Amino acid sequence: GESLSVVMELVKSGDLGKWLRGHKKKDLNDPYHTVYRQFVEEIAEGMAHLSSKGIIHRDLAARNILITEKKHIKITDFGLAKRLEDKNYYRIKSPTDLPVFWTAPECYSPGYKVTLESDVWSFGVVMWEIYSEGRSPYLTPKRENVEHLKAVCSGERLQKSSDWPDFIQTLMDKCWQIDAKDRPSFVDIVKELKETAV
Repeated sequence: GESLSVVMELVKSGDLGKWLRGHKKKDLNDPYHTVYRQFVEEIAEGMAHLSSKGIIHRDLAARNILITEKKHIKITDFGLAKRLEDKNYYRIKSPTDLPVFWTAPECYSPGYKVTLESDVWSFGVVMWEIYSEGRSPYLTPKRENVEHLKAVCSGERLQKSSDWPDFIQTLMDKCWQIDAKDRPSFVDIVKELKETAV
């Protein structure tokens, strides 16, 4: 079939990861993390829209999110995205090209059916990237992919900081449930973020 292209506006501020590394919390004069919270909400809303259309992004990461000059979010890089047709899953043929540090652990099981909840795991990692000011989400530097996967499956998670909002830390934990069925949907995440709004 024919391939599709996505035409977007030029976003001059670049990707979110780079922006976060260049704009530290202390420079933002934002003690209540309102800018970070806005990013989280906008990403969740964008992902809720994608999931309502049956689209799995499969590569959600700060590097694939652009930020406008007015600090609004644009989710990009749909190179790995898949549209769910009549089923609510997509079966992976080879997981070797997946971004291991952002990818849900179940995606590495042979022939596993990747669902919308797999993106929820990645969203938890993106939240961590935001609140850690754009750091890379490695549990241990220079750890091999297989070792990383074993650590995640045994319950190891990215280190959170005590100065991050409690509800954000709790939401990360919900996104990182080992059983995909225990993770919230993006609609649930958006609702929870609105309910905990300051």
